[in-house]
Amino acid sequence: MAKMNFQPLYAQVRSALIARLAAGEWPPGAMLPGDSMLAAELAVSPGTVRKAVDSLVADGVLRRHQGKGTFVTEQTPELANFHFFRLVDGAGERVLPETGSEVIVTVPAGAETARRLGVAEGEETVLINRVRAIAGRPAILETVEVAAALMPGLEAESPLPNALYPHYQARHGISVISTEDRLSAVAADAAAAKTLGVPEGTPLLMVERIAHDLTGRAVEWRRSRFLSDDLAYAVTLG
Repeated sequence: MAKMNFQPLYAQVRSALIARLAAGEWPPGAMLPGDSMLAAELAVSPGTVRKAVDSLVADGVLRRHQGKGTFVTEQTPELANFHFFRLVDGAGERVLPETGSEVIVTVPAGAETARRLGVAEGEETVLINRVRAIAGRPAILETVEVAAALMPGLEAESPLPNALYPHYQARHGISVISTEDRLSAVAADAAAAKTLGVPEGTPLLMVERIAHDLTGRAVEWRRSRFLSDDLAYAVTLG
């Protein structure tokens, strides 16, 4: 007997649309068929399609343009910074760092990396270490890991742009839709202290992030250590 699907009908339509988006049927910037056309194709009502599409618009996967139609969101550095970069200065103004130095290598996934990215231990990953500056001063130490099979050739694309998520989408077809961030306080070790120009043991803000694509798959594990004397991590809820 077939397993019953207890998802609401609009959620089933949403899942079907996500699967087609993930398969590349509608690439970034492409216009989707109209609600009525999709409804006929999926054998549901236009209202059900509209509710599914509205939920994807709310999540930033799609964008509606009045009088034009519904389009797959094309990530830009501005959009990526607005949605995913949350540093502010003492006045509450958003701060956008620049990449100062960058080292990219391929390494086998250790146990923790394998767990975070959902890959096999020993599978090749791309490891990116960046020092990012604010107003010319090194302020952020960033370590990024992605599965090499997911983004082939990424290690040869240095120097990478300041905003990585638009690059992932444009060059590798990977759209980051959501992130899980965990904040903690850590002390600067000797190497971090030297790079940031602070005494060893200086408190740093650690933001550990898992980024997810359309299907919920983990596509990036990022650890960022920030100088916290004049920076804060701001999140708006609701």
